[in-house]
Amino acid sequence: MGIRVTSRGMQTTVQDKGRTGFQRYGFSVSGAMDQIAFKLANSLVGNDPDEAVLEMALMGSSFIFTDETVIALTGADCQPLLNGKAIDTYRAYHVEKGDELKTGPMGDGIFSYIAFAGGLDIPKVMSSYSTSTRFNIGGYRGRALEEGDHLNFKHTDISFNQIIGRNISTFLESISSGPDNIRVIPSSEQPALTDVIRESFYSQKYTISSKSDRMGYRLEGKRIEMDEQISVISEGTVWGDIQVPPDGQPIILMADRQTTGGYPVIGTVCSVDRSKLVQCSPGTEIQFTQINVEEAQTLFIKQKNWLKLQQERLNDLAFQSKQSGEVSGVQARNKIDDLIDIVKDSSFTQFSYSDKHIKLDIDHESVRVQSKESTNQPEDQ
Repeated sequence: MGIRVTSRGMQTTVQDKGRTGFQRYGFSVSGAMDQIAFKLANSLVGNDPDEAVLEMALMGSSFIFTDETVIALTGADCQPLLNGKAIDTYRAYHVEKGDELKTGPMGDGIFSYIAFAGGLDIPKVMSSYSTSTRFNIGGYRGRALEEGDHLNFKHTDISFNQIIGRNISTFLESISSGPDNIRVIPSSEQPALTDVIRESFYSQKYTISSKSDRMGYRLEGKRIEMDEQISVISEGTVWGDIQVPPDGQPIILMADRQTTGGYPVIGTVCSVDRSKLVQCSPGTEIQFTQINVEEAQTLFIKQKNWLKLQQERLNDLAFQSKQSGEVSGVQARNKIDDLIDIVKDSSFTQFSYSDKHIKLDIDHESVRVQSKESTNQPEDQ
């Protein structure tokens, strides 16, 4: 039991961190485009960081839940409605069997993510849940979701009560480089480029083209003029490589990129700016700033520490919730004990009580208590 798709949206796929280690065989890495939003979604529902999530692009999907779970939506604001009521992104919500989740067009980005407590019960292909639509592998039957598809949830020991309501209210403001500024580490090929080419690349603004997709973001701007096309031996590609093809309009390689490339690479997008970059919609203007490897490493460590801090905060909330639940359990037990004493000291021969949590039967010979939230058999006391 899990979820049934009632509206497919633009393109909704199953993704995780990516299919690493197989580029040498010609298979793209794939994986979530916004890796930060992907990780935070899993953190909010208590999952391991690499559990499978749903990635929705541009226009969200709609679902009916066929089992209860806890969900969290992150990334672009997809205007989610749970049973017709607006809910927040970056917050964990409990859903029941029969509940309906509707999502709409992305309001402030491109990609939105849904994580489910415990994850989705689908097989891994080459050590990854990620969908590669280029190779028709991974995810749900190697394709984007269609209306009528049903995905099961994994069995989980996660306590829903400990994660419901968890939220992340702050974001990566401390390491942001501004809304349109993308930091770039120069490539080893950059010295072969003339000062004029480098000046042209870093001084102008580019517009994200409508021809962009999960394979690469095409840019539109003043053409980078080269006296002659630089000859480059084909080499392995990296997420964020900025290639300069013969037409002089740069292409930034993304998650579904080809495994090798032969165009000159002017630089690689700094990893901490990737999430911001992928959420830029067509028509957005961006400008590049050159940084060195040491600066990029400092930013990466800062981002990693921020993510660790968020995870520790969420873990603390779960621990506090567990402690609160244990205290509540002790208090409830004390109340039951008081009730038992009252009945035994009274003239009642039998007393019964029932609510949504327990069923209680007391007489002068025995006490039977059954928890309705447990599969355990009632115990005689």
